[in-house]
Amino acid sequence: MAGASPSKKAGRQPSSKAELAAQAYSHGAASGEGSTSKQSQVIALLKSGAGASMAQLIEVTGWVPHTVRAMISTALRKRLGLNVELKVEDGVRIYRIVEAASQ
Repeated sequence: MAGASPSKKAGRQPSSKAELAAQAYSHGAASGEGSTSKQSQVIALLKSGAGASMAQLIEVTGWVPHTVRAMISTALRKRLGLNVELKVEDGVRIYRIVEAASQ
């Protein structure tokens, strides 16, 4: 077939952090194989008994607050099915992963 062009995505490098994250997720890095990923660091913080404040999550990831909240909502809650709880303690929002109550 003359004139047929290869797929735009074939062989090109990811151009954004979002594409890199999606690639890492699809290759299993987010599932614990790469224990130094930002997502795994966030999960470790949220699983600790004390949980983590937004400031702590920003410090670990280097992201802005809306990106951290989006990761919690999309990757942790929707994709991984984790039960992330938000409580306000002394005016500080604390996020933590809690075990789902068995029915």
